[in-house]
Amino acid sequence: MAEIPNHQIVDAKDNLELILNDSRKAPVKLVYAAKKNHGKISDEAEELEEFRMQLLQDHAETDEQGNVVQQKDEDGEPTGEAKFKSEEELQSFQERLNEIWSSSVDIDVHSVDVDRVGAYTAPAGWGSTLDFMLEGFSEETETLRGSEVQASVDSIESILTEEDQTLPLKFSSALFRTYQNLLNVQETIEERRFELLNEYAAKDDDGNIVVEDGTQNATFESDEDEEEFQESLSEIYNEEFEVDASLVEIDYLDEVELHPRHTIILDWMLTE
Repeated sequence: MAEIPNHQIVDAKDNLELILNDSRKAPVKLVYAAKKNHGKISDEAEELEEFRMQLLQDHAETDEQGNVVQQKDEDGEPTGEAKFKSEEELQSFQERLNEIWSSSVDIDVHSVDVDRVGAYTAPAGWGSTLDFMLEGFSEETETLRGSEVQASVDSIESILTEEDQTLPLKFSSALFRTYQNLLNVQETIEERRFELLNEYAAKDDDGNIVVEDGTQNATFESDEDEEEFQESLSEIYNEEFEVDASLVEIDYLDEVELHPRHTIILDWMLTE
């Protein structure tokens, strides 16, 4: 049984179909797992779409036949986007839809050992959308300084969002799994940074932190306050944190065009 976020379901369905369409080239174990899981994922995707359409019926404008009215461009052509009764109705629709997208569903999926399919090269995003059906990762708890956590988060985001990036499936999935755990640690670091800002940064009459015009940089009442803030923040960035990592053999990177800085930053999750 796998817990799959609803916002992942539609992309997972599309990716499974791409694997089935590439069945002559994709690993047979991956194709078989895709075939076993496609029906269940498709059923969930269909229910989500039906629910989304019902929300549109409730909040968007409809014609005499009950069809959702579309917005039109300058030439009077439909844009494909729904026209809402009011800004309040649009906001209500978005809030209710987001509530569903942020939920998860338990599905009895057919999993596949990642070492049997991991060398298969696919779009980087597949590592997150198909992660639910991959198993057999080697996992370890690694110790990183706060600055290394931040650098690793930035590096993984850069890799996974690079346009047209393709990666071995094992590598992209390991990045995604580890990224999720890094974000939990980063959230702790960010909470402590904000506590320091509340202690040392300048505030307006309402108690809000004052930032420089046109930036998100906090201002300080004195050089001493800023210096103490920076010293305390440096202590956090030098503090050690534990991160659960999904490891991947460095051989998987042989055919990957990866910037050297990413390999250096993420060497703690690479093995021989």
